[in-house]
Amino acid sequence: MIDLLKIEFAKVKNYRVFWIIMGIYALLVPLGFYGLCSLINEILGPFGLSQDYSSFPDIWQYITWTSAWWNMLLGILVVILTCNEISFRTQRQNVIDGMSRKQVIVSKFLFIVALALIVTLYTGIVGFIYGAAANGMSGFGPQLHYLGIYFLQTLGYFSVAYLFAVMFKKSALAIIFFILIWIINLFLGPIMPNGTADYIPTYLISGLNPSPFFSFFIEMEQSQGMEDADVPIQMALNMKLILGSIYIVGFIALGYLFVRKRDL
Repeated sequence: MIDLLKIEFAKVKNYRVFWIIMGIYALLVPLGFYGLCSLINEILGPFGLSQDYSSFPDIWQYITWTSAWWNMLLGILVVILTCNEISFRTQRQNVIDGMSRKQVIVSKFLFIVALALIVTLYTGIVGFIYGAAANGMSGFGPQLHYLGIYFLQTLGYFSVAYLFAVMFKKSALAIIFFILIWIINLFLGPIMPNGTADYIPTYLISGLNPSPFFSFFIEMEQSQGMEDADVPIQMALNMKLILGSIYIVGFIALGYLFVRKRDL
């Protein structure tokens, strides 16, 4: 496994686009979090509802939610890397050099998992810096599980990107469909019967960590005796994680079938 990972990282070591996109992501995570929190506090400040989003333990939910928006950018990177291998016959060359088709596919899956781990670790470091600067180490542990949820969500984005890449083989077409599917997700919740959108794979993955901002408005409604308000029914988190894991395995399996049956 280590050897397969080394091969994958050797492919991107000198690829400028990879480092540019990773650099942009590294900047967007802290700046996006700070900017969004500042904007929301400016909006809510006049109503006396502003708060410190960067303190432990709440920061783990806020930083992972804001960071998840930039997974679209990394998903596009996965599409580009995968389509380049198809276009330039890199996979064929790997087989000629002695790798089996299974190893070619497993190496790409390992790379996707490793990239998701790196992204999650970086997000955790950014969250730790913000949280420690805000209130020291008090409350560090609670809600740390949101990093695990973020890892699964990130892996879900990458697995969808990989599937589209091996399906369409062309970067432009795969990127268009990849972006389009997440845009459609924004409208599925309101137009579909209550709670059924949660069973759609991409919608479920994008909503693994729901927005923590403004959630207190729902709590205020319920505390004022509005429990019967038309609030969407949400699937339990444990069920979301289980279904999300199943969907991710399904995406990777479909990608495996495409590569296995196709002429490299």
